[in-house]
Amino acid sequence: MKKSLIFWTVLGVFSLRIFGQTSNNQSSTLSEKELQAARDIMTKFNTQLEVELKKRAEYPQMLKDIQALKGIKDPNLSKSAVKAYQNTYKKTLDESIAKAGLDIKKLHTSLATVLKMGTWTYNDYSIIYNKIVQGTLTPIATSSRTETVALTGFTEAVEKQQLGGIASHAFSSNSLVSFVRVEQGGTNEIKIALDKDFNLPTDAKKITINVKATVAIDAYSYTLGAFSSSYTQIVFHPFGPKGLNHITAGTIALPSAPYTRVIHVFGVIGWVSQDGFQAPINESYVVKRPLNSGETANPLMNPTSIATGFAIRSQTIVAGIGSQAGAQASVSDIRIEALLEY
Repeated sequence: MKKSLIFWTVLGVFSLRIFGQTSNNQSSTLSEKELQAARDIMTKFNTQLEVELKKRAEYPQMLKDIQALKGIKDPNLSKSAVKAYQNTYKKTLDESIAKAGLDIKKLHTSLATVLKMGTWTYNDYSIIYNKIVQGTLTPIATSSRTETVALTGFTEAVEKQQLGGIASHAFSSNSLVSFVRVEQGGTNEIKIALDKDFNLPTDAKKITINVKATVAIDAYSYTLGAFSSSYTQIVFHPFGPKGLNHITAGTIALPSAPYTRVIHVFGVIGWVSQDGFQAPINESYVVKRPLNSGETANPLMNPTSIATGFAIRSQTIVAGIGSQAGAQASVSDIRIEALLEY
């Protein structure tokens, strides 16, 4: 691990504990270990269910209907077609699960044991995991002399890992968008980020980063094999680390991304699942606080520079011919300002 990454990660830990900027001090992202545990649970369930489902006379038609769903491009038509499919085949899934000796409620419980600290939604056989970590609302300055600096001129970063499927992205001066899709079998992942380096004025006693934007995610999973899922997270990091480092799942706890929104759509075999949202954010994070009387400046609590910005990570995984998973995520109308108090 690079020294700079260690520094910014530690800075995030100190900042959240000392400044009390978030309502939730948990790690902002899911680790690869957690994600793999959820995949294993779904794979075991679907493998057992597939044996019974393939015995059904309507199974060939299910395959054709899912193929037709995949060809619908209009979002409104897609939602109505998905609902019609679900209404048609719910009884088929009910009976197949019962004959396979499976329990959907036990599946829900098993998933909840490995992906914690979030909200689970179950709509028939759609299984959706949501997680939100948020900061505070915009504060009122307490100093008599203040200055507001608009942060512009962001740096772009992109990383793709494609084993089949599509991964695309787009940037503008105040937005970023990602799209990812995979089918048949494979893994597709994209990470994108917009960042701004900002040197903190040494004579400012308190510096607060204020951010406004609109965030959105649309995700789906059409499952005709052992596994299909669509995982997307959007994060805002007010003080680093820079670029894609703060959305790398695995070994690093990431408290330096206080705003995080995660949607994870799972697929029970033979089912089609969708989820999404669009919402504004308006939050603030203190990145430099006033020193107490007699206190010596500590770079962990009073940094001289920061890297602030947004990032998106989307990952789709499919195992099974005919399956498909995808997601589109965006952050638009980004406005980031530094409130300087002297």
